[in-house]
Amino acid sequence: MSRYTEEMVAVLEGRPVWTYADVQGLASDPRFVEAGASAKSIASKIRSMAAQGSDIAYERKPERVNKRNEPVVLKPELVSRIEVAGGFAEGSLSGLAKATKATLETLAVGLGASVDVDSSTEA
Repeated sequence: MSRYTEEMVAVLEGRPVWTYADVQGLASDPRFVEAGASAKSIASKIRSMAAQGSDIAYERKPERVNKRNEPVVLKPELVSRIEVAGGFAEGSLSGLAKATKATLETLAVGLGASVDVDSSTEA
């Protein structure tokens, strides 16, 4: 049994593309609040409806970027890249996560590991 009423589904189908901001606003709609539907739940419902053939789409929340407008790379990810580049066992350098990000980036570049976010998909 779905928590989404026919009226709620009709609201979702009333727009072909939903953005993160749209879903956030819809989560405060009384119909959705009363049903206990959070923004995350609504986004999931939209994706589910799209997978089942509805003519509807959800655009994910934009990725976080730093002040240089580059995608954010977290320190644990940098440490993981350093481990791979240096040939160390996974998790063996976890203490490096306490170092500054600038230090980790310098070490990663020195070992030949890429520090940009797209390199995590290469192998």
